Amino acid sequence: MKNYLLLLLLTITSVFVNAQNKDAYFKDPKTDTYVGTWEGEFEGKTFTVTFVKYRKKLSTGQRDQLAGKYTYKQGDKLLSGSDSLRDTLLRGLPDPKENFLTILMIDRVLDKNGRGSVSFVEGSKNKILWKLSDRDMFALYPKKPIKGFSVPTNIVLVRTK
Repeated sequence: MKNYLLLLLLTITSVFVNAQNKDAYFKDPKTDTYVGTWEGEFEGKTFTVTFVKYRKKLSTGQRDQLAGKYTYKQGDKLLSGSDSLRDTLLRGLPDPKENFLTILMIDRVLDKNGRGSVSFVEGSKNKILWKLSDRDMFALYPKKPIKGFSVPTNIVLVRTK
């Protein structure tokens, strides 16, 4: 009987602890440092990235994460990207051990995914280095791998907002 009661008590405790964990909120102060609009010039064209913070729901609770959008324009003509978070989804998650943000993006012009990083230029909180890589990338519906991107792959961006 004692073993049965002990088992019942452990089960109830486990359910209670799991219920509490689902309400946990894991705040990451690093995400706040990237929030805003960043802009840079490349070959006479303007590349703009905007990051916003949101709470991502997990099975263990919620955590801070970044989403964003990008535009690449020549004057008023849109070359790549969109003003919609939905169309040019950028997701970012700060690396807990390093001082950079891992990003995933969708290149709508080439219809492929991109992966890269954003890091602060040493000594500045208002300049970031945007880098994209073809490594481990694939087209969304590939006939053959597509090289390159329709946006800059290595550019310094300055905070504008």
